[in-house]
Amino acid sequence: SVWLHPMDVIYRTIATVILHASAQIPADNPDARKLRRAVIHEHLQGVHRRATASLEDWSGPYTSEHGEYYYNAVLGQSSWYSPLDDWE
Repeated sequence: SVWLHPMDVIYRTIATVILHASAQIPADNPDARKLRRAVIHEHLQGVHRRATASLEDWSGPYTSEHGEYYYNAVLGQSSWYSPLDDWE
């Protein structure tokens, strides 16, 4: 069996972003570190924007006799699982 770290996808994504930034911006560029940081920062801001948009219609947790649940009014959908779990 193979065990994957729960954050494996995130680590791999960040590693890919770093590799692409390194390939696009040569090390001999005097501003290479600054430019690479900007690429990574933009990627992280994009992830944050997508997470915020994805979560904005969810509310909760609400208490029921079966446990806590979350509700999305736009989708008319409820869930026993926190929508934050997908983004953590």
